[in-house]
Amino acid sequence: MVRKVTANVYMTLDGRGAFPQYPGWDRPSREPGALFREMWIARYGDVTTVVMGRRSFLGHQKVWSGRARKPDDPPYMHDYSNFLDRTEKVCLSRHLTKTDWEKSRIAKGDLGRIIGQLKRKSGGNILIEGGPRIVQEVLRRNLADDY
Repeated sequence: MVRKVTANVYMTLDGRGAFPQYPGWDRPSREPGALFREMWIARYGDVTTVVMGRRSFLGHQKVWSGRARKPDDPPYMHDYSNFLDRTEKVCLSRHLTKTDWEKSRIAKGDLGRIIGQLKRKSGGNILIEGGPRIVQEVLRRNLADDY
């Protein structure tokens, strides 16, 4: 069975793909809002691989790895951190050479080849997480099955 690839882009309603205060926008609530629930929690049940660009990867590692969690963080933050820690993470980067985040690796080379190899591997579905640059390229090259 071929794995399904879903592209998930981070973008504000006014079309911006940068979040200079991230992750501050989601911290005030003890419970996940509808946006968080739909964007992340509802999507990760069948995902076993997450693909990110370098900036998204480093940001996720800093903010969302289990090491970043505090005991008093809301449960949904622990849930998402646990998901990322147990999931294969592929960082697309021309510059990084290593990572210390468990179950993660750096991938270099042609995006189509990398996604194709991942789709042919056994496992659950693949989630492309990131900003407009990586998702735009995935969509331009018709590499996503859903978005």
